[in-house]
Amino acid sequence: MDASHRAYIVDAPATPPLGHIVRRNFVRLVNGLGARATSAALTVSEHLKARDLHIPDRALDIPTKFKKLLAPGKIGQTLCLGNLTDRSTYEYLRSVAPDLKIVKGRFDVEATSLPLTQVVTHGGIRIGFLEGFTLVSNEPDLLLAEANKLDVDVLCWGGTHKFECFEYMDKFFVNPGTVTGAFSTNWPLEGEEVTPSFCLLDVQGISLTLYVYQLRKDANGVENVAVEKVTYTKPVEPSGGAS
Repeated sequence: MDASHRAYIVDAPATPPLGHIVRRNFVRLVNGLGARATSAALTVSEHLKARDLHIPDRALDIPTKFKKLLAPGKIGQTLCLGNLTDRSTYEYLRSVAPDLKIVKGRFDVEATSLPLTQVVTHGGIRIGFLEGFTLVSNEPDLLLAEANKLDVDVLCWGGTHKFECFEYMDKFFVNPGTVTGAFSTNWPLEGEEVTPSFCLLDVQGISLTLYVYQLRKDANGVENVAVEKVTYTKPVEPSGGAS
């Protein structure tokens, strides 16, 4: 992908936002786990996104250091991008944020009633999400076509178990990775390890801040939560495309 189409992660906050949230509207993105958003009568909308939990088939549980951040009452809504493969994890996500939106993943074989896509609106931004197994590929033009089909400003997709985000043709694209660190049959390459991750969206009007939480190991093998952020602002008028 051309570097000009990618939004780089900058300005990592010194303190993870979830550590001091009291009552705000957060939307959380989780892959295989779910994405959540908090509801509160404020101008800030924060959402949690996660996916590809694959519990208990490929991972035993959500990392403890992530669970400590996801206290009930801090997240208003969760957007789950599929592969929420066990009932207990579903109940856990509901305990964090009762407003839980879920789409069907390729391994949600018994969840026949789940939709393949969903769209939510927070502030002036429409957010669409899907698991990704219905996509032919993750090429920007194909993701853009899906975003246009859903008529959304932000498209969240999964399936790769690897965090990624970029801006393309005035729209913002997010893959939250896997919250449990579950392995993928397609990724990683030999010698690479899966990094557990989830995302938190903070929407204010037509501006969005994406917080990325990743469980990384230092040189001594000690795991710590790293937090970085990316910003996106919806154009007031279409720019006419990227050059």
